[in-house]
Amino acid sequence: MKYVVLCVVTVILVSCSGVQNQMLTPNQVETALPVMTETQAIAINSPTSIVEPTPLPTATVYDFPSWMRKPETVMLAALFKDDLQHTRNIYFFNADTEDKFELSPTIRFGGFFWYDNMNFGLLSEDLKTSYRYNLQSGEVSAEPLPSESTRFLSRDWVNGLITFHDPSTGEIIFDDVRETNKSLNKLFTAEVNEDKLLTVTNNKTNEVVYEFTLPENRYVTEFIWSPIDENELAILHGSPEPLNGFITEDMTLTIVDVAEDKVLSSFDGDFGIIQWSPDEKMILYQDPWFRYRNYGVAFTDAPCMLILATSEKRCLRSIPRVVPTGYKLSTTGVYQWAKDSNSIYYTYLYYSPSEHEMQGNLCNYSLVTSYIDCPTQDLEVLHGRSVSTYDLSPDEQFIYFCYSASSILNDYADTENDAIIKNDGSGFFSWTGTIQDGGPQVCSLDTLWRPQP
Repeated sequence: MKYVVLCVVTVILVSCSGVQNQMLTPNQVETALPVMTETQAIAINSPTSIVEPTPLPTATVYDFPSWMRKPETVMLAALFKDDLQHTRNIYFFNADTEDKFELSPTIRFGGFFWYDNMNFGLLSEDLKTSYRYNLQSGEVSAEPLPSESTRFLSRDWVNGLITFHDPSTGEIIFDDVRETNKSLNKLFTAEVNEDKLLTVTNNKTNEVVYEFTLPENRYVTEFIWSPIDENELAILHGSPEPLNGFITEDMTLTIVDVAEDKVLSSFDGDFGIIQWSPDEKMILYQDPWFRYRNYGVAFTDAPCMLILATSEKRCLRSIPRVVPTGYKLSTTGVYQWAKDSNSIYYTYLYYSPSEHEMQGNLCNYSLVTSYIDCPTQDLEVLHGRSVSTYDLSPDEQFIYFCYSASSILNDYADTENDAIIKNDGSGFFSWTGTIQDGGPQVCSLDTLWRPQP
């Protein structure tokens, strides 16, 4: 049956964007924008520019609204880009009240980030200067950056950033918020080269400290770093299925210590997409065929967990059984652990044969009670749409998500909207994050939750 699906499904399509900027005057007050309906959009975003030296902003004091000055306010910073107006701004959303504040810098920035709970930052496009916005005082200060601070970045594509401090020098280091090939504290970077060789490099010395080689006809499909141990790396590898060459057979999950150059454990199973639990005790996985979901390959089976201490495999069989009346399950996907490792978030995609319409949903499965709770249940905007990505606030009381007219079962872009909803299903509001010239309106390129105090 899988062969038939894969032979019939064809891959097509593509679509993308651009990037740039603008600014506020001192003492600008909160900009009140209407909450978007399903057919409206708050459009405010931007295209790219030529790199030039970045001057200090002339306006150095801002009158941020009172809710931004409160450290307990749960807030999302989102990049807005409008190719038609050639603007690129940052919007701050109060997740609880829907209040919004627009920051339209005159400086050309390449990235944005949070220093901490009360300080927001922009990185200049030439990667040489960071600008600190103090939310309490409204003051802006410029800080020159050594090249070491931005060594993980490329000028060609910089948006949402995370920061950490080099333990040996104390200097601030930037990395792309979407980067996943670095270890917990960024000491190591893992990569797979053209010769199927997985190498781990020490980012301080640039020396290769570990190599993982495979025999003929075996390939690494993915790897994930431990959420707790800097040295531990889980590597998934397998063999191509003979008919079409997709790597779905004889899958093995190997956990190694890259510093000690040794294998800690190895497991055989139907491993595909893998997610390590925050407490490092479990690995959640779907089958290997779901790696080819953009080809239309669905996942309608139960996701499973590997309990590392006992090698036990436990499957969550109630998840694929939750289907609304009149719909069929198309797939589940986008699995993500809650911070306490006691529950798992994921998305549903349904299809109505009678209405020829898809419907999306975002849910949470409790490992403690086996209860499934869906904050977006019956949300009107998800009729004909799917949830493509999402991100939990640090306190996990709010969820940012992107909902789209396309789905994870294809690889083309279609009209999208950003949204925030409370974990109890209330307080939904949405907006448009990117207006493209010649393309559909899509979600913000990056969004960053404010860190907790």
